Amino acid sequence: MWLATFTKYFADFLLETQCVTLHLFRAKFLPWLLQQYGNKMEFQSWHEQCGFQRDFGTSAAAWVSYLHKECFSIDNEESKLLQHPIWSEIGPVLNAIKRCLTEGSDATVVTPFVRRCFDGMYFASHLRTKKPCDKVLAAIVRRKQELCLTPWDAAPVPQLRARESNGPLDVRQGDVVTVSPNADDQWKRSKAEVWYAYVQDIRHNSKGQTKLDVL
Repeated sequence: MWLATFTKYFADFLLETQCVTLHLFRAKFLPWLLQQYGNKMEFQSWHEQCGFQRDFGTSAAAWVSYLHKECFSIDNEESKLLQHPIWSEIGPVLNAIKRCLTEGSDATVVTPFVRRCFDGMYFASHLRTKKPCDKVLAAIVRRKQELCLTPWDAAPVPQLRARESNGPLDVRQGDVVTVSPNADDQWKRSKAEVWYAYVQDIRHNSKGQTKLDVL
């Protein structure tokens, strides 16, 4: 019922307003409604159902198919309901913004670092590398240093491969290991059968025991 009433208001607004755009439904539609129907209980109840919203551009865009169908059914040479610019902004035509011609192919433009990361993937041929200008590059390098992120010119980390262990302690720095879940700490609610840990460092104590610093 709310949508049916909104459709009537929508069509009336198009009939009484010239060159209606989506912006008008954001800024001018509600003042127009208040001027036309503000003292009527039916309108007040309808407005309450939508939370007294002020921006009706979202409603017009969300229900564009239904609104267009209803306006099409009553449109004529006199009403010219379908000749307003709003239809090219929210549908069904969508030609308000002219399509820009892109240079070269339709490949996705990426930075050299991103290209190196995905160079071995099946879609690598659809990536086009473009280096930022010097000003932008300097800002990127400075920001990465401030946040202690991967340096701009860093090489991608090689893909890790699983290897067979020669014994229970055949672990090296940089390995990913599995450990049994600990039921007595803050992660006791975990239902995982094993936990994965990244070995940051390997230490040996005076008792000959090997300790792993993991993440």
